[in-house]
Amino acid sequence: MNLDTNEVHPVILNDEVVDVQKQSRNHATELIEDFMIAANEMVARKLEPVSSLRRIVKTPERWDRIVQLAASLGGHLPGEPDSKALNDFLLQRKAADPVHFADLSLAMVKLIGPGE
Repeated sequence: MNLDTNEVHPVILNDEVVDVQKQSRNHATELIEDFMIAANEMVARKLEPVSSLRRIVKTPERWDRIVQLAASLGGHLPGEPDSKALNDFLLQRKAADPVHFADLSLAMVKLIGPGE
């Protein structure tokens, strides 16, 4: 799922935090994220026949709110949860309004809810 969250890191001078700066994103950081996802997927596939702990993201309980949010931004999502439709909507919003995409991403993460 294409989401963008603002990550910040502290600027430390003489053992004191003097500033907080937004982590910049570029093709290298995106490539690293893609490799991390691919590695996680491969490990999950290899561990499938073995007893192990896994994090599962359930179907969003607040899908109706996600649909309403998309509609308020001119998008359309089906009444039943659909990860591809949601991802397509997010890609469209990122292209249409990259400045505010991190805000939309945060709202989506909160509406999707935690994994188990």
